[in-house]
Amino acid sequence: MDTDGGIERASTASFSNTNLNLADGVYELVCSLGMKATREQRKTSGNYDSHRVTFTPTMQVFRLPRKADRISFSCSQQMRRRHRMIEAAEPIELPGPMRCITVDSPNSMYLAGRAMIPTHNTRVGAETVREWARDPSERILMIAPTASDVRDVMIEGPSGLMSCYPPGQRPVYYPTRHLVQFPSGAVGITRSADVPERLRGPQFRKFWFDELCATEQPQEAWDQVQFGFRVPGPHLRGIITTTPKPLKILKAILANPRTVVTRGSSDENRANLSADFIADVIDPYRGTRLGRQEIEAELLEDIPGALWTRKLLDATRIKEADINWHRIVRTIIAIDPAVTHLESSDLTGIIMAMLTESRHVIIFRDLSCRESALGWAKIAIAAYRTRRLDKIVAEVNNGGDLVEANLRTIEPNVSYGKVWASRGKHIRAEPVASLYEQGRVHHVEGLGDLEDELCSWTPQSNDPSPNRLDAMVWAVTELLVQNEEITLQRQFAEPYRIGI
Repeated sequence: MDTDGGIERASTASFSNTNLNLADGVYELVCSLGMKATREQRKTSGNYDSHRVTFTPTMQVFRLPRKADRISFSCSQQMRRRHRMIEAAEPIELPGPMRCITVDSPNSMYLAGRAMIPTHNTRVGAETVREWARDPSERILMIAPTASDVRDVMIEGPSGLMSCYPPGQRPVYYPTRHLVQFPSGAVGITRSADVPERLRGPQFRKFWFDELCATEQPQEAWDQVQFGFRVPGPHLRGIITTTPKPLKILKAILANPRTVVTRGSSDENRANLSADFIADVIDPYRGTRLGRQEIEAELLEDIPGALWTRKLLDATRIKEADINWHRIVRTIIAIDPAVTHLESSDLTGIIMAMLTESRHVIIFRDLSCRESALGWAKIAIAAYRTRRLDKIVAEVNNGGDLVEANLRTIEPNVSYGKVWASRGKHIRAEPVASLYEQGRVHHVEGLGDLEDELCSWTPQSNDPSPNRLDAMVWAVTELLVQNEEITLQRQFAEPYRIGI
């Protein structure tokens, strides 16, 4: 920096050189120290390519007094130093060239685009596990969305755990026993997250969770991982490597003050990607919303094509204490029953909703569950009795008359109505979404799982059946849609006083 560096403004430094490798090295060093840097290429007077790196320093980068004295540090940049900073670098043995970051924190999270999975994202997790496994007493849990992901990506993949070891020193993988035996004597426990209940039981001091956001039941899987994180030890550590999606559980983890986040873009991994992949996959999506999530590892709140947005739900939200109960004219429960009762079965959507005198709907409770037919019926009837509901409505496309019979087994005199889905989900949901936009449907607090489903589901998605969404749509349809003509109009609502 003393020879090729300069000062653009009081708080901005730059580095220029005709050597591309040297400029790249400076850029990577600046980023690794937690500073935000930009790169550009210019032509010099001699028609040479000059590569320029510009950044706002959070520490002294010059030794020459005449340059060092001109740098000033802003408060915002000083704050950045406390969040991302390399404290120590240690050499490790690798079978080949590799770039890897390891953060010494109780819960290190890596948000990386999918293009980084085979070369950086998974490799970071694998190298972290290898380092942990030097301790012969260590027990490490390794989780992926499915059993094939555990085997094909985390363990045996091109950048998986086995590739981190030289030949003859690799751990032994026992897929049928869900076990990895490390040379030191440390034990690795492998599990898939597709059935969260199977995560219960193993005890460990370290864990690696790959692609948390691609898991079908991320909240349930995360809860079970936390229950096993109890072996006594001074250094409980976990690492999550995932492409970010606006899930409630991911946002909760990010909000935890003990979580350290490292974000990596696919551009920072170009040296490990083929030119064809960059031209055919990376470049076409650059600047698009999908590219921001998959290439830049941004956590984006809203999904294109979704009928609901976070902004819309927040604009019409109310507090339970503000409800004028004497102006509630009707209260119901709507049920979207699951067909089977297996560990991998869909949820049974159970939503309680209320209609006010002013023709507004309040979504009051989400009682959705993964229970047997008798189990979800007991939950619905218990709410029916304690809240003195007016009616229970249920979709009967799959269960038919057995849905009603199941409810009447517990409460013979239940007020019951059946609904039949003769149209697609999107067609049924659009009038209800329009009511939200008109400010006539309101959520109380505590409906995070329902709201995640509303804001993430699109007609073109391959996500699991939106059972909470379906139940909510049936509830609003029963209270409002079937009784009046709904104008499909897109607008943001003005503030409302509920019950007036």
